[in-house]
Amino acid sequence: MPVYMERCLDPECGIEQETYWKLADIEEHGHRCEECGGPASNVLFPTVQSGPTDTHPFRVDQIGKTFTTKSQLREYEGKHGVFHDPKDKEWRDHYDHVRNLAEDRSKEAGFRDLNHRREYTKKEAEKKRAVGDSTPVPHVG
Repeated sequence: MPVYMERCLDPECGIEQETYWKLADIEEHGHRCEECGGPASNVLFPTVQSGPTDTHPFRVDQIGKTFTTKSQLREYEGKHGVFHDPKDKEWRDHYDHVRNLAEDRSKEAGFRDLNHRREYTKKEAEKKRAVGDSTPVPHVG
């Protein structure tokens, strides 16, 4: 369950306290001061991004690599290019292009679209797991 630091919004109370809430409870009941029952709000704290570490590696599934140090990440970016923000226009254009290629290949393989191909592959994998077969499902097409 997440821990939040909350501050009572009632000027006469104003207490700050750590609270433990499930997200569903917050959405249902809202933030309330445990002391006076008045409205409360989360206290926001600045955060620092320290980059990849041994305990918090940076995994990039598209290339199948995990980085545990900033120097590994910089070295990879120096040889292969920089990772793009998903909102970046260049990245979006590339993503759309690759997605269209995947759609076309799926249709060439006899599927309605890429999602139909994914559903088929998932069902085939579930069938194999059900009978204890651990060999990968071959890509169709």
